[in-house]
Amino acid sequence: MYAPSSFGANAYARIGTDTGVVGASPQRLTIMMFEASRTAIAQARLHLRAGRLAEKGVAIAKAVRIIGGGLKEGLDTDNGGDLAARLVGHYDSMLQQLTEANLGNDETRLANVDQMLAVLENAWRTAVPPQAPVAQATAGHRPVGYTA
Repeated sequence: MYAPSSFGANAYARIGTDTGVVGASPQRLTIMMFEASRTAIAQARLHLRAGRLAEKGVAIAKAVRIIGGGLKEGLDTDNGGDLAARLVGHYDSMLQQLTEANLGNDETRLANVDQMLAVLENAWRTAVPPQAPVAQATAGHRPVGYTA
């Protein structure tokens, strides 16, 4: 469903995440993008409530980059069948709602996109087993979940 070649760590690094990407599987990267997009939407909602409209716009733009440039662009629509096609539709709907939420300062639309992402994230978490931490090549860096 997701194209390995277009689903690289480089695209994810461009959107500002710097931990856990090296050595992560495409499935784990997908979960990380769900997490990051939901965090950006939560930040947008907080900024909207506080009247910080510029910051709200920045947070929404981050969510748009993750959903459009990561989740949607990473889909393998040639081999992903009906599921990939349906996901493209869902992501397009999310992007439209985020645009409308930004223009109209509409927290309800932000909440709706967050809920849609939560459903997909939960499905991925159910389908993908947890990934064991991978040793980093650079000393001092720890994989996500590393506690020692």
